[in-house]
Amino acid sequence: MPPHYIYGIKLNSMVLELQFKCLEIENWTRSFTMRGMDREEVVYRIDEMYEPESLDEMEAYSEAILYARLGVLN
Repeated sequence: MPPHYIYGIKLNSMVLELQFKCLEIENWTRSFTMRGMDREEVVYRIDEMYEPESLDEMEAYSEAILYARLGVLN
């Protein structure tokens, strides 16, 4: 197998893993928000469960939290 093909598979796997984690974070955020937790508490709990390893992960997690909270509160 050519090296670029293997790199593409690994990259796709990493992207899928990040997307799956974001979906989990959205579900947790909805649940926490419906229980009446404020924004800081939600972020603290999510940060305990999913420790971001890079700035890109942190940004993706933050967007997932934001969109889930907006969905519940609107």
